[in-house]
Amino acid sequence: EANFNTVYPMFGTTPDSNTKAIYHFREGSGTAVNDDSAGTNNGTINGTATWTAAGQQGGSETFNGSSSRVACGAGSDVQLGSMTLEGWFKVPSIADGFLIARWEDFATNGKCAYYLKIASGGAIEYGIQRGVNIGASITTTSNIASGTWYHIAATYDGSSVAKIYIDGVEQSTTSSGTW
Repeated sequence: EANFNTVYPMFGTTPDSNTKAIYHFREGSGTAVNDDSAGTNNGTINGTATWTAAGQQGGSETFNGSSSRVACGAGSDVQLGSMTLEGWFKVPSIADGFLIARWEDFATNGKCAYYLKIASGGAIEYGIQRGVNIGASITTTSNIASGTWYHIAATYDGSSVAKIYIDGVEQSTTSSGTW
């Protein structure tokens, strides 16, 4: 079991029109997590989580690494397409676990899934699933360490190119596979 401290940054004072959801974790208490973009993807904390003021850029939330999460709805504006997933993350220990994930029941409704996670040994994995057995993932060759804040970002061009960055340095890219 791992604890994940997570705060999603906003650079500048106003998100641009392409920002679909942004969470600062500044609420400080309760189960609501506000979407600070122009979107309507407010979240609700499910499971055990603890508010703290000790984030990388303001407040943060400590999750238990197994059953706690923020549920942010299934709006059409957060469906798979060209995207960037990013956030500041600090983990107390290295264990497999999702940092950001969006899951849909693609077997039933044909929608997709995407995720950013800690993989074996502290590598970062970014994956997209477009249907049953249709998807791809890439993994960094560098590992993160416990107890350190990292800015982790993953990009996808909507068709074939995916990249992962750690602290602004490109770690992995692919333009092949069924993305």
